[in-house]
Formats: sequence, C-alpha cells, structure tokens
Amino acid sequence: MLVEKKIICFLLILLLTSILTGQEITAIDSKELQKTVITSHMEAEIQPGKNLIYCSTFQLAWNDFRDSFSMHLSDEPEVIELLDKKLFSKEDISEDCYVAMTGQGKEIVERINKALKEKFKGEAWLLEKSHVFENHPDPLFLAYAFLYKNLIFQEEFEGLNEPIYFQSNGEPVKVKAFGIKEFSPDKEKHQNLGKQVSILYYDFGKTGFNFIIKLTSKSPDDEIILAKIESKKTLLETIKSVNECIKNTKPRGLGHGDVLKIPKLDYDIGHQYSDIERYLAMWVDGPAKAYQRIRFKFNEKGTIVKSEAAVGVEFEEIVTHFLNFDRPFLIYLKQKDAKYPYFAMWIDNSELMLKQ
Repeated sequence: MLVEKKIICFLLILLLTSILTGQEITAIDSKELQKTVITSHMEAEIQPGKNLIYCSTFQLAWNDFRDSFSMHLSDEPEVIELLDKKLFSKEDISEDCYVAMTGQGKEIVERINKALKEKFKGEAWLLEKSHVFENHPDPLFLAYAFLYKNLIFQEEFEGLNEPIYFQSNGEPVKVKAFGIKEFSPDKEKHQNLGKQVSILYYDFGKTGFNFIIKLTSKSPDDEIILAKIESKKTLLETIKSVNECIKNTKPRGLGHGDVLKIPKLDYDIGHQYSDIERYLAMWVDGPAKAYQRIRFKFNEKGTIVKSEAAVGVEFEEIVTHFLNFDRPFLIYLKQKDAKYPYFAMWIDNSELMLKQ
C-alpha cells in the first residue's frame, strides 16, 4: 500500500511538472502547412486567409553574408533586392539575445556552438543537432544567426475555459485562449494584471471594433504589441499603420468589466527558402543553403521566440473594452528604441493555434 502511494505521488509530481513547464512540440516542415507563409523580409504581401510569419534571424544572417559577398547576377529575384535593403540590423536588437557569425568549414561550427553554449546555455539549438549542415561537406562558407527571447509576464494571465471562435473567411474555429474573463479593479490579481495591459488604440472600423494593445513582461526593453486591425498590402505597411495609430492616441488602462481574450499559439517550423537557394546556387555554381527555423509560444505565462537561420554556399575555394482577438490580427515584438520588430506575424487563420 505504501509503495502504491509513493508511485501515485511520483506520478502526480511528474504530471504537475509537465503542466508547469509545458511540453515541447515537434518541429514541422513548412511544406506541411496549408495556410501559413514564412517570409524572409517584412515587405511580403499579406494574402487573404493566410498566416504570414517573419523573424529577423534570416535577415541578420543575410546581412553578414552580404558583407562577405556583394556580387550580383543580372536577373535577380525580387526577394534579393528586398533583403539587400537590410531593413533590420543588429542595431535593432540587444547583443545579449542573439548570436550572428560567419566563417568557413568546421572552424565556424565550433565557434558558433561555443558562443551558443556560453550565451544561452541549454536553450540554443547546437549546429550538430540541426540539419543546417546536412549533406554539406567542407569547404562551406556559412552566415548564421540565432535569436532567443523569453518574455515572462510578472503576473500570469487567466487561462480561459471558454474558447474563442476565431473567424477567418467566415469559418469559425474553436481555439484555446488566455487573458482576463472580466476585469475587476477590486481584485488584487486583476490590479496586477491591469499593470500589464495598455490599450493604445480603440475605434470602430469596417469589420467591427479595431484595437491595439501592449502587454508588458518582466523585460523592460521589450514590447508585445497586438493589433486587431484591417491589414494593409504588406506586413511592413501594416506594422507602420499600427505605429501611426499608436503615435496619435493616448494609452489607457483597463476598466471595470473589460474583457481580454487572446488565442494561444505554439509552433516550431522549419523552412527552406528555395528561391534564394536557387539564386545562390547559380551565383556560386554549386550547392547552397537558405534555411530558417522559428519556434514561437504565446500563452498566459508569456511569450518565447527562438529562431535560427543559415545562408551557406560551397566553393571550390573559399571566398468596457472587449478585447477579443477573434479575427485576423498582427503581433510583433521589438525592442523599445528599435525602428523595426525582431518578430512579426499576421495571423489570418487558426492553423497554428491550440484547438479547444
């Protein structure tokens, strides 16, 4: 009987640990996704009914790659011109949250892994554990970038039992949500939660109420912006439109009875930029690599962004607000003084949300 009790206690501890830490999900190939597009730059067009995900790691890797190789072909794809604008750079992000390096062969692998271990401990994906170098023997020139941000809320938001019916192209889907069921300034927990939410914009648009909020985490240098607005043509134009709205309005806090409902997101996606790989392969007349992996988790505890990107080539030789996010919206993360975000996502469907 005593043994059985010990076993039950042990299982309960394991279950509680799993609940508190959250289980990691398996990385998937972007080819498996029907309604989600991964972009290497912020000027990608927003397509109706499609999610659009951008993370700055590929741009950081590309910037370093271009610093080493500035050659161009006469017939370049548009994506090369857009990446060469270098809209996002190392000036837009603090040095303690990324590693960006270039080099050749085994030496660069060792240097990158050493830097990842020193800066991020066990949170980083070491190169030997990823497929960035798969089937690429020496000599190989690599530009690599890794980003890690863990923005934890001071006060954990409420996990909502009732799902959000997320609307996309007239198709409601039940998804898991977090937020505040009904704000009450008399409750101590809500007083603390209220300090984490700022309403930056609230107005009525063509498709209903449009609003922008900012969530505050333990990191004073990072902003979490959520904007339920009508999208512009591109991700960049939409981000700029949100920034304009923020400039022209005065922030306010939550009031009695206000409701906040935000879909939970949890995904790990690997993506090959085939068009860039074809361009590089023609340029060097040999194998090329243009790869990015993005891990994003957003729930009542906070948000985690983890991403790596690699640009590699082989040479013969080296050279009473109701804040319910139930229809398409934008989320982006940036450092306060940065011009552009280090992560942005236009969410237009429920493919990457946790289903209820």
